[in-house]
Amino acid sequence: MCAPAHGLSLRLRDSSTCGAVPERSEGMSRADGEVRIARRWRRSETKPTPEAPEIYSVLRCPAVLFLTIRHCSAKNGVLRKNNFSFWTDFMEYIRITKENIDLEHICCAMSGKQSLAKKEWMKNRFEDGLVFYRSKERGKCFIEYIPAENAWIPIEAGGYIYINCLWIAGAMKGHGYSDDLISECIRDAKETEKKGICILSSEGRKKEFLSDSKYLEHKGFAVADTSEPEITLMYLPFDKNAEPPRFKECARHPKTDENGFVLYYTDQCPFTYYWVPKVQEAAKENNIPLKVIHITDKSSARNAPSPVTTYALFHNGKFITHAIQSDKKFLKLAGGGETGKIKSFPVV
Repeated sequence: MCAPAHGLSLRLRDSSTCGAVPERSEGMSRADGEVRIARRWRRSETKPTPEAPEIYSVLRCPAVLFLTIRHCSAKNGVLRKNNFSFWTDFMEYIRITKENIDLEHICCAMSGKQSLAKKEWMKNRFEDGLVFYRSKERGKCFIEYIPAENAWIPIEAGGYIYINCLWIAGAMKGHGYSDDLISECIRDAKETEKKGICILSSEGRKKEFLSDSKYLEHKGFAVADTSEPEITLMYLPFDKNAEPPRFKECARHPKTDENGFVLYYTDQCPFTYYWVPKVQEAAKENNIPLKVIHITDKSSARNAPSPVTTYALFHNGKFITHAIQSDKKFLKLAGGGETGKIKSFPVV
């Protein structure tokens, strides 16, 4: 948690022990799935006194965050207490762990049976250091990250944290929740003595399922490497002399040696569980050659012929798109329908 105006210090008090826990400047996070608080503060009619020592108490419990914020100032030996009302916009976050994943929603648009494959994928990644935070309020607001050496994409980024997905959408946008989640990732990376963090983005306009490069640049990220389909690997180093992460050669020039459509995918995104079978069925019904390769292990993912492994579609060896296709979108992309004639199309 960041301090509010006037450089005030913050102390968090755990309600289970009523004991003070260490101060931190960017946030409190625990490995047991406990929620954490956001960091936005606004001024109110009650203004802090910069010259007086002040304490803000935050009461916590494992499932729900209870906030009790008090201002205690000592002046001329007299202790004065004033309630504050300027905590006006906060979000509670839950860390998904192997202990609670079966009970918790994972925040993507897909839910129920459609999220089971994703949850199984996550369960097998926790031992590799996977971290997943989502907003307590239902909606598309979450971050997922992992030590880069265990990331399921073909990069060389030892010592970095790789962000699998940062997604804020719908009513969750515009409240600074991206800042909260990125800040927690940065705090975690620094606490574990990482070189920095990295994430996939794109050149020019924002592309589906990739992070916004303009937002990342605003947060201090820079381009570390670029793949031919204008997909970039962006990074935020904690040391200016840190070696930048980079794509492996197989990802820098994505291609295959097979004719027809070839689709690589993983269970990292729950959308693939729903849409890949529908695309397979549409291709079969319309006599469109399609080979589907389900990536089920880290080694295969880290040597895949694409910078994106959640979904990578090729045609006659050429990379076409990383964007997950519905059956209708795939047929439109393929063209020709029952004639089997494939149109010429650009990379999307």
